[in-house]
Amino acid sequence: MHNVAKWANLHETTLRVVEDIRFIMSHSAVPEYICQRRRDLVRAWMRLLASVQGMNTQKRETGSRIEDDNDSVHLPFVLCHSMTNVLSLLVAGAFSVNVNDSTGEETLYSTYKQDQEDQGSLRHAKVGRLSQESSVCSISGKSALDHEAKAADSFPVPSSALWLVYECLRVLSLSDWPDITYDVSSQEISVHIPLHRLLSMVLRRALKECYGDSGLSHILSASIAESSFVRYGDFLCQILDGAHPCGFSAFLMEHPLRIRVFCAQVHAGMWRRNGDVPLLFSEWYCAVRWSEQGHELDLFLLQCCAALAPPDLYVMRILERFALSNYLSLNLEQSSEKGKERTGKERKGKERGR
Repeated sequence: MHNVAKWANLHETTLRVVEDIRFIMSHSAVPEYICQRRRDLVRAWMRLLASVQGMNTQKRETGSRIEDDNDSVHLPFVLCHSMTNVLSLLVAGAFSVNVNDSTGEETLYSTYKQDQEDQGSLRHAKVGRLSQESSVCSISGKSALDHEAKAADSFPVPSSALWLVYECLRVLSLSDWPDITYDVSSQEISVHIPLHRLLSMVLRRALKECYGDSGLSHILSASIAESSFVRYGDFLCQILDGAHPCGFSAFLMEHPLRIRVFCAQVHAGMWRRNGDVPLLFSEWYCAVRWSEQGHELDLFLLQCCAALAPPDLYVMRILERFALSNYLSLNLEQSSEKGKERTGKERKGKERGR
C-alpha cells in the first residue's frame, strides 16, 4: 500500500521529472527511436508504472466516521495524469513505424537475447491483489523476432506495437477462467491502474489502425451488432496471440470492474464513514479532465474483455462484483431471509425515530 502522505513532499520533484520526460518524448523521433532501438528504456518505464500500480488504496469503513487530511489526495491523480501523457506519446511512437519497414530487423535480432533475459522482469509487477495467494506470471515463448514475423505476415500492426502489447501481457499467463474471490465493500480498492490503461491505449490504437474510426465507434457503441462483435473479437484474439482469451478477460476486467463498483457504492452512500476522500476519488475519476485517461480507457478494456470472454461467465463476474447474484437467483429462501432482514432494520429505524 502506497501512503500518499509519505511521498507528498517529493511530489513537486517527481512531477518535474515526469514532465521533463514528457517534453523529451514530445519530439516524434524520440518515442519512435525508443520503441525500435532502446526497448530497455520502455521496460524501465513499465517498471515505474508497476511501482505506482494500485497506489493509495482505500478500504470501506464500517465503524465510526473518519476524517482524513484532504490536502494530498489529489497528488496521485496529478501524477497519473502526467504519466498517461507520456504513455500516449509512447503508443504513438510504437505505431509510427511503417508495417512493411524492414530496417529494424537487425536491431530486433540484437534485442532477442535481451528479451529472453528480461522475460520475467515484470513477473512480480503489482497489478492489484486478486487474492491473498495470487501471484503474477509472465507470458513465455515470445520474442522480438516473433513480433517482426507476425507484422510481416500481412498483419496491419507494426512489430513495435505488438511488442508493446506482449510486454503488457507479461503479467498474465492464465489459460482458464479463474474463480476470484473479492468484495469491493470490504477489501482495499485503488483507482490507479496505469498498466491496464497502457494496454487499453495500444489495443484501441491497433483497432483504429485496422478498421478506422468507424470500427472504433462500433465497438464503443452499446448497440453493436453480433457479427461485428465477433469480428473484433477475432481481431483481438490475433493481436493477443499468446494470451488465452479467458485468462485475459478474467484477469484484465477485474480491476476496471472493481473501480466501477466502487464509484457505484460511493454514489449509493456506502462510503460515507470514510469522509470526503472516496467521494472526491469518484468525482475525479469521472470528471472531464481525467475521464479520457482513466474512465474511458477502463471502459474500453471491459468491452474488449466482453468480446473475448464466455458471455455467461462475464455477466456472472459483473453480478458478483455488484453483489447482485442473490437478487437474481431463484433461491426463494435466501431472498426471503434478505427481505426479513431488511424489514427488521426498517422497523428498528422507525422505532428509534419515535
